[in-house]
Amino acid sequence: MRKLNLSGGNVKTSNDRLRPFKILFAKIQLIKYPYPDEFSKIEYLTLVFSLLLYRLPVILPFIQFLIFRLVFLLLLFWITIINIKKIIHIPFSELDQQLRPHFLFVIYLLLGSYAFCQSVANPDFPSFFFLGDWIGWFFTALFFLSVFVRRRTKHELDHLREGICLSIIIYIVANVILYFLGAQQDYDFYFKQVTAVMARSLGIYINRVVFPTAPGINSFGIIAGAGAVVSTIFLISQKKMFLRLSGFFGLLSSIFVMILTDSRGALVYGLIVVLLSLFPYQAITRYLRWSGTVSPLFPFAVMTVLGIIPTSISNTFSRPTANPLSNSIISGRLFIWDVVLDYFRTFNLSHFTGLGYRGQAAVDISSRYSSLFKFAYAPEFAGAHNQIFQTLIETGYSGILLVLIAITITLYRLSREEHDIAGKTMFFVLIYFIFAGITESVLTLESFESTLIFLMIWLSVSVKPQENLIERTEICDIVPISN
Repeated sequence: MRKLNLSGGNVKTSNDRLRPFKILFAKIQLIKYPYPDEFSKIEYLTLVFSLLLYRLPVILPFIQFLIFRLVFLLLLFWITIINIKKIIHIPFSELDQQLRPHFLFVIYLLLGSYAFCQSVANPDFPSFFFLGDWIGWFFTALFFLSVFVRRRTKHELDHLREGICLSIIIYIVANVILYFLGAQQDYDFYFKQVTAVMARSLGIYINRVVFPTAPGINSFGIIAGAGAVVSTIFLISQKKMFLRLSGFFGLLSSIFVMILTDSRGALVYGLIVVLLSLFPYQAITRYLRWSGTVSPLFPFAVMTVLGIIPTSISNTFSRPTANPLSNSIISGRLFIWDVVLDYFRTFNLSHFTGLGYRGQAAVDISSRYSSLFKFAYAPEFAGAHNQIFQTLIETGYSGILLVLIAITITLYRLSREEHDIAGKTMFFVLIYFIFAGITESVLTLESFESTLIFLMIWLSVSVKPQENLIERTEICDIVPISN
C-alpha cells in the first residue's frame, strides 16, 4: 500500500523509482529485437517468403485444381484474420486514421478485382484457373494490407522494409536452387525452345530456361534484374553482415538467371539503375521521382528513336520473331504496340474501366500478333509487352491514372528517406520497374511478381511510424510495470 506524506502527495515506492530504467531497458530490447512476440516473427517471415509461397504450387502436380492452390495461402489467410481481429478492437477515431492512407490501395484492389471478374465471367476463358489467379492475387494483397495497416514503431517498419527487399533475393535464390535440384513446372511454356543469345556469346550453348516458379521467361528475367538492383545496393551499402551476404548470393543468382533467360533488357535496365544509385541520393532522386508521371511517354519516345537510328543498331537489342512478316525490331514490340494503339483509337466506354484480366484475348487484340509467339503455350493470351498499354487493356484509363498516382506518391516519399538503406533500395527497385515497363508488362495484373513487390513497397511508405507506440503498448508487454 502506498504511504501519504504530510503534504498530501504520494511517497515513491521502489517500483516507481525503477520505472524509468525499466522503460529504457525495454526500448533497448525493442531496438535489438523489433518483434517482441512470436506472431510478429511469423508475420515477418511470411512477408519475406510471400512471393515464393504464392508461386510454389506451379512446380507441383494438380495446379489446375483451385483447392490445391489455396492450401499454399492458408498461412497468409491465418495472419490476415488475426490482424483483422486486432484492428477491429481499435477505437473508431484511431482506426480511421490508420485506414485513411490506404484508401487508394483499396480502390486499386476493387478495380483489379473487377478486371478479374470480367475474365472469370467470360465463357471463352478458363474461368476456374483465372478465379484461382484472382484469389491468389487478392488475398496476398490483402495480407500485405493487414500487415501495414497495423500501427508500427520505426524499428518494426524498418525491419519490414528490409524484409520486402529480402523477399526479392530469396525468391530468386530459391528458384536457382530448385533449378539445380531438377524441379520443373507441370507444363511447358514453349513447344520449341529458343537459344539463349547471351549464354552463347559466353561460349555456353543452351536454350532459354523457364525457371521452376516463373510465370514466363521474360517476366522472371525482369524480376532477376530487380534482384540485381537490390543485391548490389545491399552489397555496397548495408552494414549488417547477413544482408551483405544476401546481396552477394542474390547478385550471383540474378546474373545467372538473366543469362539463362536471355533477358537482355533486364540486364541493361538493371545496369543503368545500379549506376544511377551511385550518385548522391538527394541529387538524383530530385529528377527520378517523376519518372512514373512521365512513363506514358516512354513507348512513344522509343518508337521515335528507333525510327531514327540505323537498323543495324536496333537489331542488337532484337531477337528474330516467329513471324517473318512482322517487324522484328526489339523482338516485334513495335508491331504489338501498333496493334494495341489501333484498337484504342476507336473510343468505347469500356476503355474507362478496361477489358479485364487478359482482356487482349477477349477482344481479339492479341490474335493479331499471336503469330509472334507461335511456339509459346497459349499465344492468344500474350500481353502488350509494355506497362502502360497492358494496364490500359486490363483496367482502362482509370487504372492507368490510379497506378501513376500511386507510383508518383511512393517515389516522392521514398526520395525523402536519404538515410534509410531499405527505403533507398525500394526507390531504385521501383525506378527499375518503370524502365523495364517500357518493353515488358510489369506492374500489371498479368505480371504477378512485380505487381506484388510494388504493392508491398506502396503500402510500406503509406504509413508513418508511431514513435509514441513504445511507451503505450510494447513496454507493458515486455516489462510489466506495477503501480
